[in-house]
Parts: sequence; structure tokens; C-alpha cells
Amino acid sequence: MRLAITLAWQGAARVDDVLTREARNVTESPDFWSVNWVGSKSDPFRLGQVTGVVLPPEEDETLRSLLRSARPGQRIFAGVTFRRVVAALKRSNQALTGHSLRRGALFRLLKMGVDLDTLQRVSRHATQDALVRYLPEAEVPLVRETACASATLL
Repeated sequence: MRLAITLAWQGAARVDDVLTREARNVTESPDFWSVNWVGSKSDPFRLGQVTGVVLPPEEDETLRSLLRSARPGQRIFAGVTFRRVVAALKRSNQALTGHSLRRGALFRLLKMGVDLDTLQRVSRHATQDALVRYLPEAEVPLVRETACASATLL
């Protein structure tokens, strides 16, 4: 379950989208894991958008083991339910929800200075209006002002 939570955080993904990934949706590269979100709500255009995810070493081995044992068409996290993941999150902090990881990851990237266009690509939102609903209201005007100022300089 911890691995599912880590993938949701690192991939700025919905918990339910992580739980529906099959072995064929995840591949290992030398420096990261590629997660293909095809067929999920995180892939609004059904293009098979891919996110690179870096995991801690112990999580790498857990994922490798799950992928080796998965049968074709089987979900990686077959025994894990959305309710169990949310219950684990709530044991940590009662205010957390299934979308908290996605919101948190996007807010972290925003604080690192990532622009809205990049955030939209990372989060796989169809529009920036859909994206900004995930961000704190106080931060959105600042991001849009910065984007407008950058565009006028070009």
C-alpha cells in the first residue's frame, strides 16, 4: 500500500488511477519508472500519457517483485482497494483524501517555480482551468501574473 501512495505522490496521480495500473503500464528505465496512464481519468485525451517516477530503492524492489508476479492483464495492486489507501492516509492525518496526494504534488511543484503549462502536462489536466482547482486560491493569481509577465517579455 505504501508503494501505491508513493506512486500517486510522485506521479501527481489519483489513487484510483494508480490502483488500476497493470504490469504492462509500468516499465523500468535506468533512472526512473515510466507509468503509462492510458485508459485512466489521468489521461483525458486517451493518448497514453507517460510520467517518469523516481522511487526510493526499497520501493524499487517492491515494484519489481509485484511486476514479476503479475499475470497478463492483472492489476499491480490487485489486493489493494481505494478505501484501504484512504484509510491509511486518514490514520496519518484525518484531513487527507484520495486527491490529497495529487494536490500536494502539484502544490510542491508550484512552490518550486514550475509554470502552469508544465503543471498541466505533468498533471495531465485537459485545461488550465481544471488544473487551478487543485491549487490554493491564493497562489493561482501569482502564477497567472508571472505567466503573463513572461509572455510579454517574449
